[in-house]
Amino acid sequence: MLFRDVGRRRQGVAVSLAEKPPALVGGVFPRVPPQLRHLPLNSRGYPVPWFAVHPERVTVLDPAKRRRAIAERLCWICGRPLGHRLLCFVLGPAQAVTRVVQEPPSHPGCAWFAAKTCPFMLTADYRPSDIDPAEHRLHNPGCFVVWRTDAYAVDGEGRVLIGPPETVTWFHQGRAATRTEVLDALEVYRPHLDVAHIEQLMPWLPRW
Repeated sequence: MLFRDVGRRRQGVAVSLAEKPPALVGGVFPRVPPQLRHLPLNSRGYPVPWFAVHPERVTVLDPAKRRRAIAERLCWICGRPLGHRLLCFVLGPAQAVTRVVQEPPSHPGCAWFAAKTCPFMLTADYRPSDIDPAEHRLHNPGCFVVWRTDAYAVDGEGRVLIGPPETVTWFHQGRAATRTEVLDALEVYRPHLDVAHIEQLMPWLPRW
């Protein structure tokens, strides 16, 4: 079944970012999207994504919230209704090739904020303790993409199938990625992916 970007209203929860000291708001995250300001902060001052099980382990996802996000059309990052607008997915290179993920979509503003500020995406050296160092490059290739589309589907196995992109924006350590950086990241996954599918992604890579 194809899902369009429609949602139901939901009450905001927890500690508001706006209630924190202005120095923290201005000094750490000067452009927090309004829909993220209700999220609690962790010990480092980062907004805790709605999907996270623990404020200090944001790579551990809450399966119950995943089910809610799909059923109620909620943003995966802020937990609020997606509304009638384009959807965004934050993907690694392999996911951009296969267009198959486990995570539901997010608001464009939430996705861009994550791509620019998430510690896991900001540096390839950031490795959660539950990931083996030998496999770290596959989990964190250093490049990520904000994939903007108007539709997605969920198959019988619960996988999220991403629709064709309207726009694609590549990031490397919080800034715009170069074509060489994206190609280097894709090379890590080449043995695991269909070459024909990689070729289909090539027109969506940075031009230089």
